[in-house]
Amino acid sequence: ITFKQAQSGDKSVDVLIECTRMNLSISFILEFTRFVLDSLPPDKYTEGGQVNLGYVGETSVQTKPLVETVRPPSSTDSTSGCFSSRTSCVDDQSGICITLQIRRPEIMLYTNSEHSLIMRTEILVDYSSHPGRESLVLSLSGLRIISKLQTPHKDSLPYTVLYPCDAEFSKSLKVNDDGLKISTNVSFIDIHVTPDVVHAVSAMVEEFNAGMAP
Repeated sequence: ITFKQAQSGDKSVDVLIECTRMNLSISFILEFTRFVLDSLPPDKYTEGGQVNLGYVGETSVQTKPLVETVRPPSSTDSTSGCFSSRTSCVDDQSGICITLQIRRPEIMLYTNSEHSLIMRTEILVDYSSHPGRESLVLSLSGLRIISKLQTPHKDSLPYTVLYPCDAEFSKSLKVNDDGLKISTNVSFIDIHVTPDVVHAVSAMVEEFNAGMAP
């Protein structure tokens, strides 16, 4: 992780992750999703108990007169006599750029029926935010999907379902210009489907539906 800040106030964060691998099962994804959703606070909640709308307070309570508090000046040479509530122009005009690059990741999605799908690609995420404009670019380079049967004590050969291709998703927002723009670019797609691939996808869908059932 590399962090830089220019004299103008612009910040940049670069995150680089080398070769990594993740093994995810359908049941784990469902349980993790439930855990995250249950951990989120509700949309509306009452803080400090409930309010009794039928209670009538005392009307003979005397209120204290309001006293205006004089704040000290923000500096010795200030003529306003109070603190300035505005932030500096440098903070208002500064921006931030965040880049995330994941090289050679391998993500395997498997089921209890020993079917698995393996995705290999290089991921690049580029986000930038400046006054009046904002952009996000997600790139997948060399995206490839392989199907394999995880049979114990037997080494089965993998089968390529999706041959390497490139995909890019971009989103840009300009306040005073063209507004919001969203674009998606995908290179030539070559997909090969076999009965084993159909069985793998069917097993994942069935396990997902079984996990979502109450």
